[in-house]
Amino acid sequence: MDKNLRAFLAISEHRNLTTAADQIGLTQPSLTKRLGNLENELGCRLFERHRRGMTLTAAGNSFFLRAQRIEQEMLQAKEELRSLENAGLDVLRVGAGPLFHQRYVAPVFSNLLLEFPSLRLDLSIDPNEVSLPLLIKGELDIVLGVIQPTGPEGALQSMPMTVLEHGVIVAPGTALSAKRDLYPEDLREVRWVLYGDDEDTGVWLNTYYQRNGLGMPRIAVRTASFAAGLGLVRSTGFVMMAPIQLSSVIEEAGLKVLASKPAITSLTSGAYVRPSSVGFPAVKRFLELLKQEFSSTGE
Repeated sequence: MDKNLRAFLAISEHRNLTTAADQIGLTQPSLTKRLGNLENELGCRLFERHRRGMTLTAAGNSFFLRAQRIEQEMLQAKEELRSLENAGLDVLRVGAGPLFHQRYVAPVFSNLLLEFPSLRLDLSIDPNEVSLPLLIKGELDIVLGVIQPTGPEGALQSMPMTVLEHGVIVAPGTALSAKRDLYPEDLREVRWVLYGDDEDTGVWLNTYYQRNGLGMPRIAVRTASFAAGLGLVRSTGFVMMAPIQLSSVIEEAGLKVLASKPAITSLTSGAYVRPSSVGFPAVKRFLELLKQEFSSTGE
């Protein structure tokens, strides 16, 4: 990719010359020179300089969209050429949300190793808001999670595979555990453990409460650890949202997950990939095995 364009994208991301220069291995004067060369070539100023950093001008914002597409085209062109040359992946880098990393990644990768025994898996457990930008940049190969709008246009291909429905984890011996299903009024006064690093979980729960006239949910704990969340439910009698599809994992922890009627969420979930990397044998086969896993479980 053009060096001046790379400098522009680094500054756009960090809005700070020193941080951007460190990211791409340049001195600040060299980075400033590259930006100046690009602005001279384009005939316009791309950034406003402030004491606290840099902000894009109107021209800079317009050019940023084009620059992202150019970066994506170059990345995908390289991947397509690698695929044509039959270059395999040594490491498959996967970002996965709770449903996928708790239940599906391990059996899929185990089967994948039968065909690619030297392949290594790098698994990161982050929300879409963290994983998808890394996928676009080429730092991940597959992201598994809720399907939602993404950008820039054409950068990613989504593959819906299942519908994620959140239920409610309850501890044995509590009043709720004796029920078969839960209804909105059952959840009015409960206290919640909110699991997740992103804001979506809270938004989904708040929306459910508002839609069913329950006021606001009583959040007692927020945690980024699923295991810690289960422990809190077990020891305190609080409840926690979790995908119904994780019932086997939850039951192994001595808890149960009950369906809510109506459902708290009903979200299409699946995989994201870059169009240019779908042809890589390991990526293609991972996705095929994941689809088979969903088919075999009827989900």
